[in-house]
Amino acid sequence: MDLITTSAYHTANSYGTLTEAEAYFTSYNRLGKSATWDTLSDDQKKYSLMLAAQVLNTFSFRGKAVTKQQKLAFPRYTYAQLNGDYDQLDSFYDITYTKIIDDEEFTVSDNKFTATNSALDEFYEYVNEDFFINQMIKVVRGGTEYLTIKDMDIDGEWLQVNEDIEQETDLTTTIYASDIFGYPDEVKYAQFELASQVIDTKLFQGTVGEETEMPVSSFNVSGALTVRYRSELSKANKFENSVPIDIVSYLLGPWLAGIKGTTV
Repeated sequence: MDLITTSAYHTANSYGTLTEAEAYFTSYNRLGKSATWDTLSDDQKKYSLMLAAQVLNTFSFRGKAVTKQQKLAFPRYTYAQLNGDYDQLDSFYDITYTKIIDDEEFTVSDNKFTATNSALDEFYEYVNEDFFINQMIKVVRGGTEYLTIKDMDIDGEWLQVNEDIEQETDLTTTIYASDIFGYPDEVKYAQFELASQVIDTKLFQGTVGEETEMPVSSFNVSGALTVRYRSELSKANKFENSVPIDIVSYLLGPWLAGIKGTTV
């Protein structure tokens, strides 16, 4: 089983990687660490993350998905963007990219592109002028990869990306930047929190490694937090004992429609 985290992709099934989820449960304790999570195999953890991404898709979010064909709710345009210079795209492959770095040598480790020459003044200028956190980029280094920027070195020596990438040494690389942005980390955090809840639902007892045959039908964030699956989930589960402001309003409040919060 693979988690596909390519932003705006038509087969993406998760916002975060398993590595990121593990780090989250180690570092954060907003709703209590899940002891059940620790007992699962890697495939089971990935399966719970996939289901949690489906649950997030049942929320009513402000704005509109960047592409008509993307599987997940994020990335999204805000209404302000749609009223400006942005239009919803037909597909992932309609996203345009501008070449920013051409045939420079980079060392790749820990999901970071590091300039081979740390004193490369041009790279410093690229980082400070042409790249932004959560920006979607296209990277060509033997093959083409579509990534999103997670962090940047203030001195302009490296770019860190969200997606898992293979390590390389001094590989000639071309990087293109898009004017499309991915999603904030809070979306991943909400997914991780929900993944720990999904484990205790009947749906999770399905076949690990397969897309569920019982898609999420609705997710209620009014009053007690509840989830409903099509003609399948009927018994009490951890969703019903959670407070929506803890999982939803705190992490995704600015994006949620119908819940008091900041307008985007």
